[in-house]
Amino acid sequence: MRILLTGAGGFIGRQAVPFLLARGHALRVLARRPEAVPAAWAEAGVEVVAGDLAAPQSLKAACAGREAVWHLAGLAHVRGAAAEAHERINRDGSLALGRAAASAGVSRFVFLSTAKAMGDSDSCQDESSTLAPDTPYGRTKRAAEDGILAQDGLPAVVLRPPLVYGPGVAGNLGLMLDLALRGRLPPLPRLANRRSLIGTADLLQSLWAATVRDQAVGRRLLVTDGEVYSTSRIETALRRVAGSGEPVLRPPAALCAGAAALGTLLGRALGRPLPFDRQAWKVLSGNAEYDNALARECLDWRPADTLESLLPAMVDGARREGL
Repeated sequence: MRILLTGAGGFIGRQAVPFLLARGHALRVLARRPEAVPAAWAEAGVEVVAGDLAAPQSLKAACAGREAVWHLAGLAHVRGAAAEAHERINRDGSLALGRAAASAGVSRFVFLSTAKAMGDSDSCQDESSTLAPDTPYGRTKRAAEDGILAQDGLPAVVLRPPLVYGPGVAGNLGLMLDLALRGRLPPLPRLANRRSLIGTADLLQSLWAATVRDQAVGRRLLVTDGEVYSTSRIETALRRVAGSGEPVLRPPAALCAGAAALGTLLGRALGRPLPFDRQAWKVLSGNAEYDNALARECLDWRPADTLESLLPAMVDGARREGL
């Protein structure tokens, strides 16, 4: 299949390239800076085209002659990122790409959105949820979903993953892994929160299933590995793979909540967010659980990995990077 991939330089995109090449697909990647693309990609047959989500003419050329588009590019959920940047990239850029793809007559447009396109809840959520997103990241991803699914002549599928784990992971999970490998992961309270995750390999399989399964067209699908993770389960797994034992003493959750409140007040006084505040505590202690039943049905897809099964590969990748 002739596929256009955006976001090839990102955490998931870097793994999507070999995934698609190994299956014999004719791959074209959209790059703002083609000179920065690894030379090995061109040697493997990847076609690199210069383009930008903010430049509609470049998107028309990128989509020409493609049968499918995997839209993975976007501004991640970065603390402190301006709302305008999310609107320009996640919303406006995605909608422009959808229009270009429809004009080019692609047979499938797969948009990698996020579970954050739904609001947070203490209960497990599925696609019937009416909760509204409450962050610029979630709101702009939701707006992009709405526009892409409403685009005339565009057979589109929206995938909503939660936090993604795998080799090369960054963000909060990457930081925790880094600290664990350095023996510096601080003891955390015992927490029984409930979170959903998904591994990169399972996510790539779901992207491919969305490309070929007609039952998925027009759907928003939550893709998870089917497990439920507490912060304590994640911490234990990281300590085990790093070869460190469980801490003897742990701080009470109330003390951490108080420190987070103080961090928020100090951040306001300083005019910038501090590393540990109420938002950081919410990430550590909050719930974000999602039901993947509809995705399994529509995609005829079954996730195979858990965080524990991929952690050895994640450690190997981190150590190769010099951690």
